[in-house]
Amino acid sequence: MGERKKLWIGWVGIGLLLGGCVRQTYLFQTPYDRALRRALRQNDKGWVTHGQDTINATSTHLVPGQFVRVIIEGPFFQEESKGEWSVIRVDTFRIQSDSLAYLPWAGSFRVGGLSLDSAHARLEDLARKVYREPRVRLYPLYPVYLFGAVPQPGILLFDTPHIKLVDLMPHMGTSARVANYKEVKILRGPLTSPHVILLDLRKCSAFSDTLAIKPFDIVYVPPNKMVVISENIQIFTIAFTILQAINIVLIFRANLMR
Repeated sequence: MGERKKLWIGWVGIGLLLGGCVRQTYLFQTPYDRALRRALRQNDKGWVTHGQDTINATSTHLVPGQFVRVIIEGPFFQEESKGEWSVIRVDTFRIQSDSLAYLPWAGSFRVGGLSLDSAHARLEDLARKVYREPRVRLYPLYPVYLFGAVPQPGILLFDTPHIKLVDLMPHMGTSARVANYKEVKILRGPLTSPHVILLDLRKCSAFSDTLAIKPFDIVYVPPNKMVVISENIQIFTIAFTILQAINIVLIFRANLMR
């Protein structure tokens, strides 16, 4: 009975493993996916949406989650080079949820919620404590989160809030056998009630201005379904082989104990 229980637990474990792998393959699922896929197949422009786009304009103030690039320049003090400036260092910081940011030479400082001019004045005050007659340049960066079947998933930083779909194309360059370009998903706003865009890159023009990528968008490129099936078969084969080996060992032990 004990051996049968062990086998039963092994089969249950494999089932849970396979179920978890299938669920984790497709991220950012929403209740509207099936209806969006159906509408996309009937749509000629190449993209469909669900929900209201509540993000209309880019904030003029620095917000939590935003990245900012800081360039510090210093003057040449030699007589023959007076009036010229050189770059001392370049840093990029991210504003945390508590509006604080950190730089190695400045420590922690509060900058979230400030306008760009106010943040520039604060960084200049901090830089004067460390560098001699510094000149500070501040450039807000706008993140887009790219996930899924892409060469390097992660955060993409742009120096403009006006991001086109074509700007993402160099980062999505992978084989169509690996990625499903027919169902690329964009999520905008809070994940509890996002504005969802489903697009087919085969139909949609990457140079079109009608479909814009906005800062803080999540862009998900799902894997090709055949790749998912192939990976799950490989996982099942490995798990089944291990279970067979365990089964043989248990049968051998049972015969020895007779």
